Amino acid sequence: MAISLSYFPILRWLLHAIFCLHIAEAATVTYDFNITWVTANPDGLYDRPTIGINGQWPLPVMRATIGDQVVVKVNNQLGNQSTSLHFHGLFQNGSTSMDGPSQVSQCPIPSGSQFTYNFTVNQPGTYWYHSHNLGQYPDGLRAPLIISDPDLPYNDQVDEEVVISVSDWYHEQMQTLIPKFIYKGNPTGAEPVPQATLMNDTQNLTISVEPGKTYLFRMVNLGAFAGQYIWFEGHNMTIIEVDGVYTETAEAEMIYIGAAQRCSFLITTKNETTTNYAFVASMDTSLFDITPSTLNWNSTGWLVYDKEEELPTPAAVDELDPFDDFTLVPYDNQTLLPEPDQTITFDVVMGVLGNGKPYAFFDNITYVAPKVPTLYTVMSAGQDAANPLIYGEYTHSFVLEKDQIIEIVVNNHDSGKHPFHLHGHNFQAIARSAEDGGDFDATNSSLTDYPAIPIRRDTFVLYPNGHIVMRFKADNPGVWLFHCHIEWHMDQGLIATMVEAPLDLQKSLTIPEDHLAACQAGNVPSSGNAAANTVNFLDLSGQNAAPAPLPAGFTPRGIVALTFSAIAALLGLAVIVWYGMADMDFIASFVSKSGRREHGSHPATLEPRRFLRTSYIPTSRLNPISRDTGLQRSTCRLHQFQHKPQQNLPQSRGFHDYFVTNLPSSSLHPDSRSSTGPHHKLPRSASTPHTPGKGPSPAAAPPMVGPSRELTVVRIPLRSAKHHFGVSVSRGTRPYNEDTYQAGTLDIPAFAKRAPISLSRSGPKSNVGGATSADSASGDPQVFYFGVFDGHGGHECSDFLREELHNYVEKTAELFELGSSLKGKNKQIDVGGPSRDHGASSELSSKGRESLNKIDIKNKEDVEDTMNVPTKNDDGSIQQRPASPTLKSEEPVSVESNKPKTIELEKTLVTQWKETVGGYFRRFRPEYFSLPSSMDGSPPADVPVTIETVLMYAFLKADLDFITAQARKPDPDVHSDNPLNEDDILGEPARLSSAKNRIGGPTRFVGGSTASIVLISTPSPTPFWHPASPSTIAVAHVGDTRILLCATATGLAKPVTTNHHPSTPIESTRLRRYAATFVTDSFGEERMSGLANTRAFGDMRSKRIGVSAEPEIRRVELAPAEYSFLVLVSDGVSGTLSDQEIVDVVKEAKTPEQGAKDVVAYATEVSREGDNATCLVVRLGGWERRVEGGMGSMGTKEVRDYKRREALDPRRGRT
Repeated sequence: MAISLSYFPILRWLLHAIFCLHIAEAATVTYDFNITWVTANPDGLYDRPTIGINGQWPLPVMRATIGDQVVVKVNNQLGNQSTSLHFHGLFQNGSTSMDGPSQVSQCPIPSGSQFTYNFTVNQPGTYWYHSHNLGQYPDGLRAPLIISDPDLPYNDQVDEEVVISVSDWYHEQMQTLIPKFIYKGNPTGAEPVPQATLMNDTQNLTISVEPGKTYLFRMVNLGAFAGQYIWFEGHNMTIIEVDGVYTETAEAEMIYIGAAQRCSFLITTKNETTTNYAFVASMDTSLFDITPSTLNWNSTGWLVYDKEEELPTPAAVDELDPFDDFTLVPYDNQTLLPEPDQTITFDVVMGVLGNGKPYAFFDNITYVAPKVPTLYTVMSAGQDAANPLIYGEYTHSFVLEKDQIIEIVVNNHDSGKHPFHLHGHNFQAIARSAEDGGDFDATNSSLTDYPAIPIRRDTFVLYPNGHIVMRFKADNPGVWLFHCHIEWHMDQGLIATMVEAPLDLQKSLTIPEDHLAACQAGNVPSSGNAAANTVNFLDLSGQNAAPAPLPAGFTPRGIVALTFSAIAALLGLAVIVWYGMADMDFIASFVSKSGRREHGSHPATLEPRRFLRTSYIPTSRLNPISRDTGLQRSTCRLHQFQHKPQQNLPQSRGFHDYFVTNLPSSSLHPDSRSSTGPHHKLPRSASTPHTPGKGPSPAAAPPMVGPSRELTVVRIPLRSAKHHFGVSVSRGTRPYNEDTYQAGTLDIPAFAKRAPISLSRSGPKSNVGGATSADSASGDPQVFYFGVFDGHGGHECSDFLREELHNYVEKTAELFELGSSLKGKNKQIDVGGPSRDHGASSELSSKGRESLNKIDIKNKEDVEDTMNVPTKNDDGSIQQRPASPTLKSEEPVSVESNKPKTIELEKTLVTQWKETVGGYFRRFRPEYFSLPSSMDGSPPADVPVTIETVLMYAFLKADLDFITAQARKPDPDVHSDNPLNEDDILGEPARLSSAKNRIGGPTRFVGGSTASIVLISTPSPTPFWHPASPSTIAVAHVGDTRILLCATATGLAKPVTTNHHPSTPIESTRLRRYAATFVTDSFGEERMSGLANTRAFGDMRSKRIGVSAEPEIRRVELAPAEYSFLVLVSDGVSGTLSDQEIVDVVKEAKTPEQGAKDVVAYATEVSREGDNATCLVVRLGGWERRVEGGMGSMGTKEVRDYKRREALDPRRGRT
């Protein structure tokens, strides 16, 4: 489409001649609008019914001159819908009945009815007109409205004028889209994403320009949803007007106009014609929960200097950095309005009501239109018009007195932008925060340093999780809406009503007869309060109301569901009892006859239950993903970890389930006579000689005996070192086990703080006993890895984490080119160790004894008040006390890395989350990442690369790979036309094709898993369990699996993780947009979208609402012998036992292995739920004095004994 401007010189001459004649009388401009359906296809992709005027679409641009009387005669011939017209931005001073919103200032215009708008325009500038009924204008009923001004301050600079509209475009009609949007199947309120963006209701717009001229561009965003970034290649924009307010000139390379905003600017063309130039309107995709792969969010136009020259492809932009409209200065220099007479504060919240559908709220009120238009209530209420109650609870009405200064404060508790518009006025924006600026605080002087001459406009964009403060003078009696101009949010109810000087309005206004006739034709009451009560205006019975809030407690349906669940549970218990008491030969015979394989309990073995190996799938292999997953194909080409196809091979190089140390070459228990005690009892029988690979190796643990003994470097499986590590797993009363765990050593550089002087080598460096270690590229002391994973909905996700999460950590460290924290100024790694001048045995042993003796053991009185021990109430019930505060995290330790590469990997990963999942991840900025601000595109923060960065990246990458792998698979809940034997190979149905053997199994897995891992790094080869060894632990955690430390001096449990439940402060803050989706189930547990944990791997259907695997990370420095042991448990343990009970049980055991078994046995014994239970116990330096601190193991003994008695009581009922 081309626009010719050749007629503009003649038009300018005519206008000049008219103005020179000083015509005294203003003109009457009349428009006859016959509103009908037409067919349009502006993006060339889809013919659709569109609302046209006089059989045409695009609609005509309305024009008038300041002072003109405008008459618009509307004839609604749509046939199936009512309509109305609003003239956006016009104050309608003295003519509030012409403003246009249905059920506010008029009744809807029924099909077949006529309606006349008649008003005088006293404001010059750029405006637009659109339907304000039924969410209708995105169906096409919208176009620009231009009010010319002979006194435009910049008239002498303007040669010609160009009007450009930008808009989003949908292929479906609004009456189809709105029910799909406000639907219980869309609880997050994900707005429909448009199919295209348009300029002047077309694409590939061309505008012919002449060299050396200055053009006035009037840009209008007619869109329903998307804001637009605008830029002209090779040309700067000089802003002179926004929303009908002239401004002092401001130069801009890029502007942003939200839905309903306007901006006018001057562009001076170049003096040569050899090149045409592109200009671009780019939709703000940060507003979209998902960005479809088929969407082209850019619309391109061209300034055509020469039609014979090519139209160039626009260049890519590095960042979207628009001009800040808050910095504009009005041309009239109107100063800051005085202090307000009335302040109205709105908190924006998006949530769900009792019908399960998403709504938008100002202060917990969602707008519902009254039965009588609010203006007509004013006109019929007499003195009651000054009482806001008569306008109904759900119109959210405020009565303003004449000439008051009104201040509106809007706090955005939503993670999206909102363009807020006020009818009847423009307002001064006196404060606006950046994204994530929080609520406005009038007592904070840094927020109240208002500009002396604030910018004015009628629509301002409020940033995510921020605030805006606006003022205006109530000098225009009428009924005016204040609302978000994203049409979807209006449909959800993000609207309030300002009833301004209602008693004055009654004296000055008369409702036209044809307006009242429209009410009669549409059977809409035209008098009375919001409930159409004309007798008692305070009686609102029968008013239109919003759905009820989400119910608290049980509903009838819930009671029925609970009843049947209880019956099913009892039947299940009966089967379990029958199974346990029946003769095993009979059961085996029964199973054999039934033709089914036995799916009984899995043996409690330390080896994996099933062999699960996975590979990562490159982006290029992605297939389109079905819509019900909440994911879509990413358009970015992102880095993928590459793994070889999996075969029956040993574990991959790097991660080992063993550690390397030195043992004497003889004696079954070579260190049994060591004076350093039982903390060195390593299992000789389980050891194997270690053969190092090529390249540097990590420093091996030094010998624990004197140098006179002959030494051998050996590998010892962690699971065999019962004096150092123990694990126990139980499926409880469940038929299967979804818990998994992992333990071993990682091939990553050390992250511990460098060894203190006392542990550094004082003599020539030596490798005592010729120790070497497993293949590694670091040469650092071994980094130990322990993890517990609690699956839900199945074991597929927890198995994946067990088998692969450590690989992600190792690979991420390799990709980041992570260096060692032990590297000194000479760039050499100093891992410390015993000196050659002193015997290893004497030095380490003496330091070990010294560290243990230094522990300042506390007595019972010292810790009694701080012990969070459960207590027994008078009625015999157990009162759980709040858990101890979580240990604070130490500051990350920066290490060498490839910082540019790391930042690029971080950016691509975050982009992939945004484009693949959307929703919560649209503005996702993970902690420890160096990402630019999403607001101003400022350079990335100088965040150091640390082990915390590696863990954050590894968790997010693993989670993304898992959920995208599931999205590519068939949904087992969806019927397929594929043959049942599709997977058969050569007639052998037991085998699956390799293509189906992917992450999480052959079919889509929609469950997930929580996870807690701990990495332990030491500054020297002395192992972390030695009393003399300091160490550093890094914990990464999602969900309610739990990690505890036991303080040697006090015997108290010290949590290192928090539970990620919806009600916890850290999670309720992170997910406050979705707070309304938190519900309490029949067992009193708060859940979000049916999930008890708001951070987890997997759970693909809940990702968009914020169920993320972004880990909570803590670094804790452990002084020698400061802690006696470390415990990792699944929620089958922590949900039954208090932290202190867990550590007290471990204290009483002789070995970590026995401690783990005792914890699981006790938790299973006293549990009422019979959940899977897993416990890992890791010995630390203070192990030998574990029972001495505080109350020893006696602090919880009474409670534990009581629980055991209760568990054995035959009267106890399990549910």
